[in-house]
Amino acid sequence: MQYLKALVIGMGILIVLGMGLLVYGFAAKTKSPVTNTDQSSPATVYGDINLGIPHDCENIGILSEDNRLIIEIGPRDNPACSKIIILDLATGNKLGTVSLNK
Repeated sequence: MQYLKALVIGMGILIVLGMGLLVYGFAAKTKSPVTNTDQSSPATVYGDINLGIPHDCENIGILSEDNRLIIEIGPRDNPACSKIIILDLATGNKLGTVSLNK
C-alpha cells in the first residue's frame, strides 16, 4: 500500500512539473516571438531585374504562389508577346518562360 501511495505522489509531482514547464514555455514564446529567418521574406532586395520583355508587350496579370512570382505577358498587337514568366521569390532568378505561341 505504501508503494502505491509513493507512486501516486511521484506521478502527481511529475504532472505539476510538466504543467509548470508548459506555462514557462508559453510565457517565453510570448515575450520573444520567433523571428522570420526564411530567406524568402518579402523584404529581400534583388536589385534591378531585367526580364527582356519587348516594349510592345504588356503585363496582363501577376500571381504570387508557392514562393514563385508568375507574370503573364500579352500582346499589344504582337503575337510573340504571349508568354508566362516564372520567377523565384527567394532568389529573384528567372525559373522559366512558357511561350503561348504556336
